[in-house]
Amino acid sequence: MIATSLYRQRAHKDNDNSYYQSADEFENLAVQILNKFYQASVYTCRKAIIRQIPAYGNVTWLQLAVAAEAKEFIAQKAVQDVLNDIWFVRNFCFRNNNQSIYYIGLVTLINEYLFRQLYFLRLCFGIVVYFLIIRN
Repeated sequence: MIATSLYRQRAHKDNDNSYYQSADEFENLAVQILNKFYQASVYTCRKAIIRQIPAYGNVTWLQLAVAAEAKEFIAQKAVQDVLNDIWFVRNFCFRNNNQSIYYIGLVTLINEYLFRQLYFLRLCFGIVVYFLIIRN
């Protein structure tokens, strides 16, 4: 994914199709590795997708794929399973060095959504009250 990101950035900067082709090749290799990994162990593969890599600033494979705009990689079943768990706010726990890492996705997004809904209702209520007061 790092090579994909670097080649795509270079291709965009130089407007050179050969860099885009190389980036696509690296992405295809990453997809092949991911699919083999997923076939070998679903649990371990999903764990690897969201595992932070200390040598690269605690970035995850998922973050690298998003940064590289690796749509083919993100479209794979392994990544989609992880994204579905995050989207539907499923808690899934992985044991790593006797520590539990919980991913509770989109809680802030849901809170923000509820806040917007309440704001909309208050706004509508205010408009109704405003018209009732002006008409009387």
